[in-house]
Amino acid sequence: MECLLEIPRWDFHWQGAYTFAEPVTISGQDQVHLWCQWDNSAPDAVDVEWGEGTSDEMCLSGLYVTR
Repeated sequence: MECLLEIPRWDFHWQGAYTFAEPVTISGQDQVHLWCQWDNSAPDAVDVEWGEGTSDEMCLSGLYVTR
């Protein structure tokens, strides 16, 4: 398994698009997974749900594949 992207300290202003400097090659048997986690251990932390609001969780990905 290879991690293609890891962002340990997310900045809200980074929202938008990300592209790799070089294309990533995958084979027909490869699988691509998106896995996200966040630290909700602060004393004043509240549970969040997926949504498009500033305080919502927005972990999602788009994938462009070409031959």
